Amino acid sequence: MDTRCKLLQNSPVIFQSFCRLLMLSLIALLISPASSFAARITAISLEKSAQGDVLHIQADGELDYQSFDLNSPPRLVLNFPNASVRKSVAAIRSAKSGVRNVAVSASKSGVRL
Repeated sequence: MDTRCKLLQNSPVIFQSFCRLLMLSLIALLISPASSFAARITAISLEKSAQGDVLHIQADGELDYQSFDLNSPPRLVLNFPNASVRKSVAAIRSAKSGVRNVAVSASKSGVRL
């Protein structure tokens, strides 16, 4: 038998401390918020409607995001920090007015549309 196991068996105080630490670690994992797990973007689609263009973004969890505008050409950027994207999610191209394309870019820091 390993000497560390003998030490735990022969010392109830060390064993109790080890068990408490293990129990606290498990509780911390169970109560941590779900948002701490990175969501994955699973699909995107662009809908043209009379009220304007609507970008639908599907994910397997809650997404945090930041948005900002860029000029030349004018565009809206959506950043999803810590998110990932399914490989099957592809850019969208449209010849109609309004939103003409949606580019998909992934990096270690997240996803950008």
